[in-house]
Amino acid sequence: MKKEKKPKINSNKNLKNIWGNKFDTSEINRRNRKIIIKNYFSLSIKKITLISMMLTLNIVVSAFSKFVIGMVPINGFFVLEVSFFTILIFLLITNLFYTIFFIQMTTWFRVVFGDEWVGLLAMDLIDSYFIIIFAFILFIVKYLMVKFKTPNILNKVFWLQIPIFIIVILLTAGFGTLLNWSFLLDIWNAPKETQIGYLPIIFGLNIAKYSINVFIFMLLYKPVLILIKNYQF
Repeated sequence: MKKEKKPKINSNKNLKNIWGNKFDTSEINRRNRKIIIKNYFSLSIKKITLISMMLTLNIVVSAFSKFVIGMVPINGFFVLEVSFFTILIFLLITNLFYTIFFIQMTTWFRVVFGDEWVGLLAMDLIDSYFIIIFAFILFIVKYLMVKFKTPNILNKVFWLQIPIFIIVILLTAGFGTLLNWSFLLDIWNAPKETQIGYLPIIFGLNIAKYSINVFIFMLLYKPVLILIKNYQF
């Protein structure tokens, strides 16, 4: 009698521990790196549809920020922006590469709303800074969790994101303030003698903007996870 072959058991290096149906970038190793790199940059019909849906949501929320919240500008011209949470959701569903692309589309589309290029440049640079720093720290955290075979990574990431967000918000607020002090306020033709007075306001507004958007994102985090698993984005 022929001996039945025992089914091959996947090693831990091949298991899709985080999402179940796909590899997360933080699970990269020598065995799966080609698959992960290919999936990272691939543009499927499902992904194109997702980009269109998220772009539409972002435009709607941006219009609300512009025409409703913008009716009461802070200190004459600062407007609190509440569309950034859509970028965080997009990062959760896709990856950093496509999120940076998404930021460019959503930011510069606002020219249609009549936004000035200086404000859009500031938003582009500061939002991109936030996303890059946040994605890098989160990648390191998840990579270590995968390395140490931590169970239920997505649930644990929900809570670990809170201190990460606090750090990134403070760093981004400082970065935004530095950008305004170095050249953006000059482009806005703000008088030199009043520029120092604007800096605490800019710092506080950046903290308020990202804190509000992070709060909305955290409320939507688990429902979005359910959508990702059901529709296998």
